[in-house]
Amino acid sequence: MFVGNNPLTLIMKKTLLLLLLLITAISFGQATETPIKPKSYTLERSKSPNAFRVEGQDLKNLAYNAKGKALFYTFGVWCGPCREHLPAAYKLAKDYDMPFYVVLVEDEDDLNNVNGAVSYLHEFAKDIKVLILKNNDFYGTIRRKKNKNFVKEITPPELEVIDDYSKFILIDKSQKVLMVTTWKDYNKADGRDVNKMIERRLLPLLKE
Repeated sequence: MFVGNNPLTLIMKKTLLLLLLLITAISFGQATETPIKPKSYTLERSKSPNAFRVEGQDLKNLAYNAKGKALFYTFGVWCGPCREHLPAAYKLAKDYDMPFYVVLVEDEDDLNNVNGAVSYLHEFAKDIKVLILKNNDFYGTIRRKKNKNFVKEITPPELEVIDDYSKFILIDKSQKVLMVTTWKDYNKADGRDVNKMIERRLLPLLKE
């Protein structure tokens, strides 16, 4: 009898093939899963004692340790809209009981700019947690390059990548980036009002 045509043999081969495909799919899913840091996760201090060094994944790890969602806001003291929209960002975090972090887009070694920004932020509100993008091979040290690479890294595929500043970045406890705002989110008809932008782009996500 020709064994290759045995129905039992064919069934066994199909079963083994399905098992191999299932194992491969599970392994791939585990390999691509976003890493989650433990509850004891801590950040490294920068050369400025009141700012902590971060990369994009660090923002997600901080959100994982929050009760619900976390709000991050990109900032430079030299940036007019950053200063203008800071009170609205801070109030939004307070209103929805979210941890609030300001992310400085600066050369870590430029302590004049870094310390100036930290002083400005803590004069506004002493409880603001200040983060600064690391100087590394990916981000570089030049402000514009750092911002461009960070925005590419943090913006999810369904949102447009625009490397501006004064960004509201909303991340949930599962480390999913829900929103990265851009200047296009400000309607000309609203007079580019930040509160109108928040109402339209962020509040629906916070009410979910």
